Amino acid sequence: MTFKVLVIAVIIKFCSGISNQKECKEHPEMTIDGSVSRPYIGLYVIRGHDFIWIRKPPTVLTYPKIIDSIQSLPHPINKYTPLQTIFITRERFYFISKNKQLVSFDRVLENEADLEHISPEMLEPFTLINNSQIDAVFETLTTNGSYLTIFHSEEENRQKILITKGNSKKKLNAVYDHADGKVKAIALFDYKIDSKKRLGIIIFSHVFRYFTFTIDGDTARINAKGPHLDNQVLFGCPQIFCFYATLDAISTKEDKIIIIRGDYYWEVSSLKKRLKVSSSSNLAHFQTQDDTLPLMRATVEASFFHNELYLIRAQRIYIVPHSGNVSRWYPNSLLLKDAEEFARFSEIDAAFSSPNIDGGVYLISGDRFILKQIHYLEFRTIHAGHLSDIAGSPTYIEAAFYHYRDRKVYIFSSNYVFIYEKAAFSTDKVSILPKMHLIQELFFDCENYDYSETHYVSFEKFKARVSNFKPKLSEYQVISAIIYRKKKRKSLAMAASNDSLKMSGTQKSGFGFIRDLLRAIPLRNLSPNKSDNKQTNASVDKIREQEKVESKAKS
Repeated sequence: MTFKVLVIAVIIKFCSGISNQKECKEHPEMTIDGSVSRPYIGLYVIRGHDFIWIRKPPTVLTYPKIIDSIQSLPHPINKYTPLQTIFITRERFYFISKNKQLVSFDRVLENEADLEHISPEMLEPFTLINNSQIDAVFETLTTNGSYLTIFHSEEENRQKILITKGNSKKKLNAVYDHADGKVKAIALFDYKIDSKKRLGIIIFSHVFRYFTFTIDGDTARINAKGPHLDNQVLFGCPQIFCFYATLDAISTKEDKIIIIRGDYYWEVSSLKKRLKVSSSSNLAHFQTQDDTLPLMRATVEASFFHNELYLIRAQRIYIVPHSGNVSRWYPNSLLLKDAEEFARFSEIDAAFSSPNIDGGVYLISGDRFILKQIHYLEFRTIHAGHLSDIAGSPTYIEAAFYHYRDRKVYIFSSNYVFIYEKAAFSTDKVSILPKMHLIQELFFDCENYDYSETHYVSFEKFKARVSNFKPKLSEYQVISAIIYRKKKRKSLAMAASNDSLKMSGTQKSGFGFIRDLLRAIPLRNLSPNKSDNKQTNASVDKIREQEKVESKAKS
């Protein structure tokens, strides 16, 4: 049996378990026992007798995709739980039991005889750590061979890192910042040799982050990426929105707002209301006519409201007329008119009603969007474009909706909300920039959330920390937001005039900003109007001439 076939068979065997109910908290409190890469498949995380499959996230600013429900570990392993760590090296599974026994297996586990107890000395790197407690291990495969990374503790609160060349005593210089605390589990999403971006998950006491692993000569670096995320969410708990907020879908629903995340949803009259873990409802309350999925699951990808609530999941669209009623469903081809549209928009990330077109709805997939108009279940294409056509939008949109009461469009991405006025969507291309805020600054009553129960300690420290992780914005021509505005054109012309060169020191700083801006943008094709280009280029020439004069004066 090849190693690849073995791994797949082991995972299938693992999936025979039954999900367990978890007691979820209003603050991150769940500890994780281990995580391990699944070669050729992905990564799973272990807690007690259970494990969960997760998939590489689209960005380091959001939670990973949960592939399946919580499963139980194979029976032969259960007697050794909670595991101290689990990892793969030399094409074998290894784990250290609660009694510090090193156990290995290389076949599908049927009974105790399939497990092999081995001496730690068989793994040469383990002989270098002087009987320290081994906390987490992962292997990295490269074209130059494998590398083994070991986090170990000599004292209760002191952790060290050892990186070796494969199963040898040859050590590499390890660079890692221990500021996040003790590492409890670690594994790579990208296990295969041909992976170009080595991204993994690094788990601490109650939270986790992502990390990148790079090797440069004799030095290996582990760099933590992204904000702290809640361990509870991995094992099916509702998300704590005041700790970190990502949305799967959001929409108005008659006179309320429905927010969907994971297995759960909330219905609120205002986004100012706290979304408590205890106030969530399970998506199983939505019954469907889908024989393969009679109850809604945690795969709702987008939603919008047009007389009825539309939920989009797994290339199907569900129409929910009233809460609790059995919903109708249709394939996504209902939304898309031809094969080209279906190929480009078969997986929809977000949707929202058009502010200016009756029955209009924007469907977003990746970095593209398409505007449709609904008429008796017929979706007519009005316009399609790139996210860069929406000024200031993030490159990855998780959810969006139009609120008819305040006449604003809300776009959500990685703990941030982008707020557009209704007037911004009056043309095919949105040129009016949005207001960008941390979600917790505006919504969910987070000012009154008890941050002292988290490592952030206070709301102000939370905002200062999380504000370092902003989503990437779509490329948008800055010139179209400057040159095409009459006021801005006048400012540029005035700044480039001879009089502006004689301004006071305070005014010169403003001139310097505009000069630097002009340096950073292309001098060609600044505007469709050639006269504008000539005027702007003439201004740039004056600025450069002045720089030469200033340079000679300094010398």
